[in-house]
Amino acid sequence: MKILLITQHGDERLGQRLYRFLQRKEHGSKYKDVDFLCGNPKAYQANVRYIESDLNRSYGVEKPRAYEEKRARRVLAMIGEAQYDYVLDIHTSRSPCGSLLIVANLNTAVQDMIAATRMKRIVVMSPDIAAGSLIGNVANAVSFEYDRQIADSRETLAELVDVIDALFARTREEPFARDVFFVDSVIRSDASIDAHSKNFEKCNLGFYPVLFRERGGSYKGYKGFAAGRKEEALL
Repeated sequence: MKILLITQHGDERLGQRLYRFLQRKEHGSKYKDVDFLCGNPKAYQANVRYIESDLNRSYGVEKPRAYEEKRARRVLAMIGEAQYDYVLDIHTSRSPCGSLLIVANLNTAVQDMIAATRMKRIVVMSPDIAAGSLIGNVANAVSFEYDRQIADSRETLAELVDVIDALFARTREEPFARDVFFVDSVIRSDASIDAHSKNFEKCNLGFYPVLFRERGGSYKGYKGFAAGRKEEALL
């Protein structure tokens, strides 16, 4: 079995921190089949989210022109060549979102990764929303999203290590009730959403905001995602 850890935004460092931990001498060769890929090395060096375009909106471009669009094509080629069993896309968010898994489908590999976690919230992106993202172009990829307030904690690091251990051991958590949010649109910048609206709570416009109230202005033209439906599912 082979697992890939990838980070896509240059100012998000949890994936690198996790990989360095796995490579510590006391672990020996336990994690020899875990690889790491810095998706956007130029942005990483500059400690910015991206250089020309958001890498996680740059996949599947027919005629890539921007640096990230070309890089996205190369990332997909590298993942395809290596034939990873699982791809863990590690993110930290400026939104007060806690922790969540973001998926583009619920195939067997994705369900394996869900079953390896204790995360309560699962977000399913619609095909049109996920089209330019990594998870929308790699069927066995899942995005792990952590609020920056908890991303640097030992608990978050330990949680991700437990996920990797569970995948290698092919063990699954007992299914439990998780909240599954189905995202079908973005929250436009001019949307009249109530200022007190919170992530994962139904707002005055009738949907559940996801990755809303993001600090730092990383989104362009929108301010989060809108889940029109929420279900409780045993996963």
